[in-house]
Amino acid sequence: MNQDFFQKLNDIIDANIGNTLFGAKELAELMGMSQSSLLRKVRSRTGKSINQYIREVRLKKALQILQEEDVTVSEVTFRLGFNSPSYFSACFRKFHGQLPGEVRKKNGDGLEYKEDVEQHRILDSQELSIQPSESNQDKKTKIIRIAWISAFLLVLIVSGYFLIPKLLKPSKPSSISIAVLPFKFLGEDSTKQYRADGMMLAIQQKLGEIRDLRIISGITMEQYRNSSKTIKTIGRELKVDYVFQGILQMESDTLNLLASLDNVKKEKQVFSNNYIKEWADVFNVQSEVAKDIAAKIKAVVTPEEKMIIERAPTSDLTAYDFYLLGNEHALNNYSIAEIKIAIEMYEEVIKRDSNYVLAWVGLAALNRRIYRQYSTSGTNVENLLLSKKYFDKAKSLSPTLKEVRIEEAKYYYQCKLNFPKALGLLENLKTEYPNDADIYAWIGYIYNRKGEFKKSLEYLEQAISLNPVHWEYWGITAGILRNHRLPESKNAEYYYLKTMELAPSPGMVERILNYYYEIGKLDKAREFLRTHEKVLDLNRVKFHYAQLELYNRNYVEAIKIAQSIPEGEPLGDFFTKHHFMGDVYLSIPDTVKAIYHYSIERDFLLNKLKETKNDWRLFCGLRYVFAGLGMKDQALEADRKIKEILDGLPHSTNFTYQNNIEKILVLVVLGEHDLALEELDTLMKQQSHKYIESLKYYPGWDPVRNHPKFKEIVSNPDYQLNF
Repeated sequence: MNQDFFQKLNDIIDANIGNTLFGAKELAELMGMSQSSLLRKVRSRTGKSINQYIREVRLKKALQILQEEDVTVSEVTFRLGFNSPSYFSACFRKFHGQLPGEVRKKNGDGLEYKEDVEQHRILDSQELSIQPSESNQDKKTKIIRIAWISAFLLVLIVSGYFLIPKLLKPSKPSSISIAVLPFKFLGEDSTKQYRADGMMLAIQQKLGEIRDLRIISGITMEQYRNSSKTIKTIGRELKVDYVFQGILQMESDTLNLLASLDNVKKEKQVFSNNYIKEWADVFNVQSEVAKDIAAKIKAVVTPEEKMIIERAPTSDLTAYDFYLLGNEHALNNYSIAEIKIAIEMYEEVIKRDSNYVLAWVGLAALNRRIYRQYSTSGTNVENLLLSKKYFDKAKSLSPTLKEVRIEEAKYYYQCKLNFPKALGLLENLKTEYPNDADIYAWIGYIYNRKGEFKKSLEYLEQAISLNPVHWEYWGITAGILRNHRLPESKNAEYYYLKTMELAPSPGMVERILNYYYEIGKLDKAREFLRTHEKVLDLNRVKFHYAQLELYNRNYVEAIKIAQSIPEGEPLGDFFTKHHFMGDVYLSIPDTVKAIYHYSIERDFLLNKLKETKNDWRLFCGLRYVFAGLGMKDQALEADRKIKEILDGLPHSTNFTYQNNIEKILVLVVLGEHDLALEELDTLMKQQSHKYIESLKYYPGWDPVRNHPKFKEIVSNPDYQLNF
C-alpha cells in the first residue's frame, strides 16, 4: 500500500517537476488529500516535510541529468523548478556533498563552464567561514584581473556610459514586487467609483514603467476587491514583497487620497500618506505617489522613467473623465454591447483632445478585439481597418510609449498573422520591461499559434511566475496542454482547476466538463458538475446531466432530464433540447422520434438564419440536423458554407479539430461509413489533438463501431492517453 502511495506521489512530482509554483498545496490537491493528511503520511515514513520531499526528488533528478546529459547548471536549474542557479547549487551541495559543476567535471570533458565557476565563487563566499590562503599564482591572476577590470571601468567613465543608470540595472527580472489593490471610493456620488479605479490603474501603470519593479496587474487584482483577506494573506498568494492600497475621497472638486504601503514579509506598514489636492491636480498626485513608493523601497528610477511617470495624459479633465468611463466599460468585460459603449466614450475623448494617445490605443484595441473575438461570419473587416487607422494615429503621437508598442505587436499577431514581426516587437519590450508578465504571456500565445508549443509553455510559465494569480495565463496554458498531445499534457487538469479556483465562471465550468468528456473521465465530469451546479444556468446543468446519461447509454433517463428543460429555452445561441433529443433517439435507434425532434430543431435554426446570415456555428447545427433528417445535399451545402466562413476568419484554426470531428460524424449519420473512416484516419494522423476516448463511448459512432478500420484507429497505441 505504501509502495503504491509513494509511487503515485513521485509520479505526480515528476510530472510537475519544472513548475516553480508546485508545492505542498498543489501536491495534496492532485493526491486527493488534505495538506495536513499528506504531511502526516509523508513525515511518518520519511521524517521530512512535503516541500523537503519534493525538493529532494528534484535534487535526485538533477544528479541523474548532470551524469547523463550535456547540459549547463542553469538549464538544470530551470528544468527542475528552482528559482535561481545559486539557490539550486546550494541545495545540491547540501544534499549530494558536491557542487553540480563538480559532477559535470567528473562525467564530462573535464571542462568547467563560466557559470559553474561563478556558482563556486558565490557559494564559497556565502557558506565557507574559513578560506584557504591564496597561492602566489592565484595572487598574480587576481592582480591581472583587477587591472583589466580597472582599465575597463576607466573606459566606461571616459565614455560617459558609467553615468547611464540603465547599464547598472540587472538583465534578469527584479525581486522587488508590488501588488496594487483596487481602490475604494468614498464620496457623495457613488457612481464616481470609476475615478478611484482610474487612480489605481494610473499609479499601477506608472510603477510598471520602472524596470526594477514587478507590478501585479489591475485585472488580476479585481478578485481582491472587497476581500476580507489580510494583507499578509494577499501578499503571500501573489508572492509579492509589498501591497499598496488606497482610498479616494471626493468632496466637490477636492480629492483626498489615503495611501499606504505594507511590507508583506515584515508585516509592517512602511509608508502612509494623505494626498489632498484639487481634482485639477490629479495627474500630479498619481506621479507623486508612484515616485514616493519607488523612493521608499529604494527602486532605481532612470531619468527616462521619471519623465514618463511625470507625463500627464491630457490637459482636459473632461476628456480624462470620458477616458475613465471608457475603461470602465472596456476592462474586465467581454460583452460586445459594453465594448461598443467604451468605443463611444473613447471617441468623446478624442473629440476634446485629439492628442490623447491612450484613447487612440483604446480604440485600436477594441476594434481589434471585435475583429478577432466577435467575428463569427468574417464580416468585421471594417473593424480591422479601424484598428489599423487608430493604431497608426497613436504611433504618430508617441511611437516609444509602452502601450503603443504593445498594441502594435498585438495588431500584427492577431490581425495580420505576422508572427515574426509581433515577436520582434515583444522581445524588444521584454528586454526593456523584464518584469511585465503580460509581455511574456503574449510571446507565449504567439509561439502557440506558430506550433512551437514547448517555447509557448516556457513563456507562459514565466508569466505565471511573475503573476501567479492571473487566471488567463493558467487557462490558456491548460488549453495548450489539452489541445496538443505533449509530454506535459497530463497537467492540463491541474491548470484548468487552478483557473477555476482563481476565476470561477460558467465558461470555465463548460471547458472543464468538455475536457473530461474528451479524455473519457465521465465520473470526474459528473462529480465536477455536482460541485459546481450553482455556477451554471439551471438548464445547462440539466443538459450536462442528460448528456452524461447519453454517454452512459441510459437513454430513458437522458430523455427524462431533457424533457424537463422548458420548451423553447435555448441551451446556447444555436441549440435547443430538440437537437439533443434527436441525438438520443437516433442512438436508440428510434428513427421516427429522431426525425420529429430534428424537424423542430431545423425550424428553429432556419428562423435564426433570417436574423444571422453568416454565423458558422448556426451552419454547424444545420449540418447535423439535415443529416439526421436524411437530407444529404442540404447537409453537404451547410458544410461547404462552414468552410467558406471559417476560411475568412483570422482565427479559424482554433476550430479545425472539433469542426472536422463533427463533419465526420455527419458522414456517419449519412451512411458514408468508408469515407467517414478515411477522413477520421487522416485527421488522427495530421492533428496533435488526438483524444479518441470519446470515440470509444459516444453512441454516435455505433454505426461504424465494428468496422475493422474504426477498431484499428481506436486501438492505435499512438492515440491512447498516456496519463
